[in-house]
Amino acid sequence: LFYTAALGAPSSAVSTQIPALAPSVPLAFANVVSSVFANAAATGTLQLRASSSDSIALQSLLLDLSSPLGSFGTALPVFRNSDGVAGGSKIFLTDLESDASTTTDLFIQETTGSSATVRVDYYSATGSIVMTQNPVSVPPFGMVSMLAGVPPNAVSAAVTNGTSNGRRV
Repeated sequence: LFYTAALGAPSSAVSTQIPALAPSVPLAFANVVSSVFANAAATGTLQLRASSSDSIALQSLLLDLSSPLGSFGTALPVFRNSDGVAGGSKIFLTDLESDASTTTDLFIQETTGSSATVRVDYYSATGSIVMTQNPVSVPPFGMVSMLAGVPPNAVSAAVTNGTSNGRRV
């Protein structure tokens, strides 16, 4: 299990060994970033790397226990590296927003252990390109943080993986 802070270099990733899992026996971590990795960073990624991950199921939850009104939580998406955008392909991100009170941050991560290059095209509500970021280099297993990178008037983006050889972002 690897943890990489959002603003950290891939070389700053820390890892821990997970014990062998018996069939149909769950393994749970409470507050995995601080309990396993002793890190209080608010944003980052966890990667489970296994020789055979086809029979592993993952679930991720974010819980806020700090409110006097009670606990609030939400499920976080879990992606397999095979779900990433292959070389030459693109993924569309919708519902982006950037104005005086709201920003959308983008995080792009390479998931196969090889460097990648991506292009990000931002689109307006009418479908015209507002801005293009090209090229964006993503190091092996690294993450690029594009904080407040969504330009005003952009409502969607297309992230195109410009690399080949099976690299995924």
